[in-house]
Amino acid sequence: MIAAGFSGKVPYLTYLAGTSVGALCSLSSQLLLGYMMRNNPAALVGAVASISTFAAVVPLTIAFVGWGSLMWSRYQMREGI
Repeated sequence: MIAAGFSGKVPYLTYLAGTSVGALCSLSSQLLLGYMMRNNPAALVGAVASISTFAAVVPLTIAFVGWGSLMWSRYQMREGI
């Protein structure tokens, strides 16, 4: 996405607006979550656990589905299906 600003295919004002809105939404949500979890280590551990689970499961699922799709297409080519 950062390369979109340097490619010249996205107008500068559109790129600036998109990055500004994205930064404001991201920063405000991070500050809100940090404020809500202050002095509450259980919430912090829960948040880290849920994020790390998501970060581990999603790429593995995508890789497995891609591998299965590749194997299925090879099987179809070999069997002439």
